[in-house]
Amino acid sequence: MKAMYPETQFYTSHCTGDHVFEVMKDVMGEQLQSFRCGTIIA
Repeated sequence: MKAMYPETQFYTSHCTGDHVFEVMKDVMGEQLQSFRCGTIIA
């Protein structure tokens, strides 16, 4: 996804889990963000 969509921001939710999020974050860097209930995406 990172290579196919280099300008896209990706967001994960609680169901991704913290461990998987950290693994994905290592690969995707700033393209990946986590959001929880109440998070505002601007």
